[in-house]
Amino acid sequence: MEYVIEPKRKTPVLLETDVLVVGGGVAGCVAALAAARTGVQVTLIERNRHLGGFFDTRPGSGEMYGGLVLQDGKGNWVSKGIGWEIIKRLVSVGGAIPMIKRKVKSNHPKLPLDTPNSKYGPFIDYETLKMVLFDMMGEAAVRFILYTFGVGVIKKGNVIEGVFTETKSGRDVILAKVIVDATGDADVVSWSDDPFDKSPPEKLYQIQGVLFVGGINTAIVKSQIKNHLEKNDYAYVITPESSEEIPERFEQKQIHMVLSAEGFEVSDDNLTVRKRTPGSASILSTGMRPCLGRLGAGVSGDGTNVFDLTRAEVEIRRAITQKLDKLRRTDTAYKDSYILPPVHPLGIRETRRLVGEYVINEDDIKNGAQFEDVVAKGHISFDHHYPDGSLEHRMPTKAYDIPYRALLPQNTKNLVVAGRCISCTHKAQAALRKVPVVLATGQSAGTAAALSVQYQCSLRDLDLQVLRRALRKDNHIV
Repeated sequence: MEYVIEPKRKTPVLLETDVLVVGGGVAGCVAALAAARTGVQVTLIERNRHLGGFFDTRPGSGEMYGGLVLQDGKGNWVSKGIGWEIIKRLVSVGGAIPMIKRKVKSNHPKLPLDTPNSKYGPFIDYETLKMVLFDMMGEAAVRFILYTFGVGVIKKGNVIEGVFTETKSGRDVILAKVIVDATGDADVVSWSDDPFDKSPPEKLYQIQGVLFVGGINTAIVKSQIKNHLEKNDYAYVITPESSEEIPERFEQKQIHMVLSAEGFEVSDDNLTVRKRTPGSASILSTGMRPCLGRLGAGVSGDGTNVFDLTRAEVEIRRAITQKLDKLRRTDTAYKDSYILPPVHPLGIRETRRLVGEYVINEDDIKNGAQFEDVVAKGHISFDHHYPDGSLEHRMPTKAYDIPYRALLPQNTKNLVVAGRCISCTHKAQAALRKVPVVLATGQSAGTAAALSVQYQCSLRDLDLQVLRRALRKDNHIV
């Protein structure tokens, strides 16, 4: 039997709202905050137990996230807005070390990550982030509902009237005037029958998982860092500089990070890792928490296929457990180590991508493309995590524009997309999925959604000058 026909039923209306944001990752959170600030009624639904999504549970972040580069290589701001507000809020409650310059110690002087004029950071405590996002939603009067899955849409013509949801309470529908797809997987786009693209399974970027490890001997780790710097490994030490942006209690903290790999190929603008050292681990020590280890593994697969997700959970956990067992036997720093809760969900890098009115391509990012309908900017590296486990890292030469057309589906009038599933090619997505860009597109999408409600027009007919004026008012860079 290939399918069954469900009986007709009356679906309760859970609520009605002006703007509905589907997905409570950072793109969705920023979109909801931006929309609410215009005065419209905003509802956000999220399937997890917290907000922040990939930002605070991303593989590779250790206890902190340190890859939020908001400036270009010359120290010019590329992204600010609500994302920067969140960072400042975290700093105020001791949950972040913001915007630091890296003092890199490495035997790879041309490593493209070394951008001495740009500030790197922040390092964020993800548990503090969760509470900060709850507070900011409350202050902006965003109605957010956790443990809620979007599962389909009601659509008449080219207008979505509502989104079906499934929760422990049952099946409901939320009626909305405008919808923001911040699912990361372009779920709403797929339900609304708008065009999207997805690479074949053998080309999708690798699914990654990570477990964090406590009980590591810090003294031995410091010695290992020194040894790594004497070998052909990738290792660096980050030391925050004194700055009015850094609270005094953080100024003297050293941030250590060590990665081991084989097969490095380094040029002026590119880093390629042909093979990761079996059993190797990353070490993070920020001074905000005890030294942690990070053990990761990856598999190929499709993040929208439940069988691939199940296989990935089992295979990744098995691989990481085997790594830790080996480290306990062979590395004295790990002799008394143990896996720490919470266990982080899988990191899905790529699934569906909108095919919108404009598709951003790799050359647009490489060449710093500029567009008349720019609504966000980016300056973050390509990270190609190939299915075989190899990594290619390439920095763009300058900041690039993200056009409004890349957020708009071809057909549906009241749907706008934010986050890693905006309209782009497979290779361009390796840069556009990164958090700084996700924050920026979230603010653009949320602001556009709210203004279309206020001006009673379709998203496509929204006056771009009005949109950009509103974005600049909220400290967003366009």
